[in-house]
Amino acid sequence: MKKPWIREDKTTIAVIGCPPLPGSPFYEPILRGELLSYVDRELDTLLAAGIHAIMLQNIGDLPVPKSARPETSAWMATLGARIRERFGGLFGVSLLEDDPEATIGVAQASGADFVRLKVYVGTLTGPDGLREGNAYCAQHHRTRLGARDIAIVADVYDRTRWPLEGDQFEAMVHEAVWYGKADGLVITGRSQAETIALLDRARQVTDVPLLVGGGVDAANVTTYLQRSDGVIVATSLKRGSNLLEPMDLSRVGALVEAINHG
Repeated sequence: MKKPWIREDKTTIAVIGCPPLPGSPFYEPILRGELLSYVDRELDTLLAAGIHAIMLQNIGDLPVPKSARPETSAWMATLGARIRERFGGLFGVSLLEDDPEATIGVAQASGADFVRLKVYVGTLTGPDGLREGNAYCAQHHRTRLGARDIAIVADVYDRTRWPLEGDQFEAMVHEAVWYGKADGLVITGRSQAETIALLDRARQVTDVPLLVGGGVDAANVTTYLQRSDGVIVATSLKRGSNLLEPMDLSRVGALVEAINHG
């Protein structure tokens, strides 16, 4: 039986992005306690603003290999467990490597409710070359670990990559749910207008929860929530809208206020 991974009302998932972890290209030696303190500070900011859902991602590790390194999985599990110890709300994990085995393993070890996988069906190309859908591997590994209580939330056309199939969006939505058995989908265009159009197209195909996966801020969050079941927010919550900077309490507060009064 799956854990609840989405709220009955609209869900706002804030991303805690780690600094470069051991083994990543731009890692600089940092003590274990300093990494834990970093995550604690990010979590404190989100809790102070009233955020009820969080996702951990290894943002600082770019560029990343095709598969997650062992030390990446170990550190993500450690930091994820820290969040889970202190946070009782919805909690998810995403690895930039989009490695389903590592991501689900980290989620199980840290007590997460869901994982986000960005290349789930089809074949896409991007800065790191070709990526093929990982639905089979994700579902097989989730069963092998006895972790079917962890929900799989899959992107359709991650906006940092381009589909080789051309515009087969409705088909990919269908396959992600029918073939891949995704529990929810992440829909993100390259502009607000495109994202809204894609949400409307996806809703004609499926009734699984739809999340907006990028470009969300205090100015547009209510517009997105009118057409989706939730949003994932990262860059707009950071100091200077810099994804690698820490959380800015005023920005997080502005987002929550916009949602509450939208």
